[in-house]
Amino acid sequence: MLSPRQYTHNKGFTLVELLVVVAIIAIIAIFAVPSLQTQMANQRIRSGTGQLVNAFSQARSQAILSQATVPMSSSDNKNWSLTYPNITATTPALASVKLPDKVTVTTNLTGGIVSFNPQGQAIYTPANTLLVFRICDPALPGGSGMTVTLNNFGLARYVYGPITSGAGTTGAAACP
Repeated sequence: MLSPRQYTHNKGFTLVELLVVVAIIAIIAIFAVPSLQTQMANQRIRSGTGQLVNAFSQARSQAILSQATVPMSSSDNKNWSLTYPNITATTPALASVKLPDKVTVTTNLTGGIVSFNPQGQAIYTPANTLLVFRICDPALPGGSGMTVTLNNFGLARYVYGPITSGAGTTGAAACP
C-alpha cells in the first residue's frame, strides 16, 4: 500500500486547474470573436472598394491607350464587366470584377453603365454629377462603410466613413 507521501510526488494538473484554464480561454474568446468579425467585415469593405477603384482606373487607362470608348456595365452594382472597344462575340471581357458576397453596394448611377471616352472622361447617367458608390457590410453597425466617387473627369477615389452630402451627391445612400 502506498503512503500519503508517495502521492505528493505525482506530477500533473488537477481537474480544477484544467477547468480554470478552460474558463479563462472561453472568456478571452468571448471578447475576441466580435473583434475578429468586425475586422473581417472591414476587410471585405476595403477589398470591394479597392477592386471597384482599380476597375474604374483600368477602364479609363484602356480608353486613353486605345483611343476608343470603353464601357463598364453592371446589373447589380457588385459584378462589373469591362470590355475591349470594338468587341466581337468571341472576344472575352478585358476584366471582370466581382465584389465580395457579403457587401452591399448602393449608388446614384442610373442604367448600370459607365463608359470612358478616349480623353478618359467618364460618361454616365445622371450626367454632370458626382457618381457615388457606397460599399457596406451588414455585419458592421452604425452605417460604417466606404464610398467610391467617380467624377466627370474619370477619376475614381475612395473615402472612409459617411460622405457628406453636397452638390452632385444626391442619391448616395448611407449604409443600412
